[in-house]
Amino acid sequence: MSKNHPTTSRHGRVVAVVLAGLVVLVLGACGTTAATSHLGTVAPTTLPPTTQPPTTTTIDVSAVASTQYLAAFNKMTTAYNAQVPAQNGTDPGAVTAAINAEIRAQQAFDSTVQGITFPTSDEADAQAVLTADAALESAEGTLSVNTDNVDNYNSVFDTVTPARNASNAANTTLGNDLGLVFSAS
Repeated sequence: MSKNHPTTSRHGRVVAVVLAGLVVLVLGACGTTAATSHLGTVAPTTLPPTTQPPTTTTIDVSAVASTQYLAAFNKMTTAYNAQVPAQNGTDPGAVTAAINAEIRAQQAFDSTVQGITFPTSDEADAQAVLTADAALESAEGTLSVNTDNVDNYNSVFDTVTPARNASNAANTTLGNDLGLVFSAS
């Protein structure tokens, strides 16, 4: 047997290999993902990555406002509760200091409330809280300077109670608006 196959010359084999290579190149250029020949495997073609539309994050304003409001309300309530023993005591100086501490806690709460972004539907109720709290702070301020005079203190106290009730009602309304179930008292 001869080295060369009787029907194929060496020149014919080279042409066949070149043709096979062209087929592979043509198939690759046409978008075929893979082609094989005796020369090896052509690397898969890849398409450019598709561009996804940007995602938008929707912020639940009510949930954020609710969380911020509740944190501020709880902080104020804790400060109030800490002053109850002194405010109910018999030392006028301690009572004055306790009432003034309550006023500062209320003012800090109001400052926080002013910085909260409330849903549009709750903005009027948030303003009602601030208005009611301002009236309460004023009444408590008058009360604090009268702790050394029982008659004056008692007469001023009659203005504090309705102011506190109005503040509690406003806070309860706003809390309920925000999905919080509590009663300010």
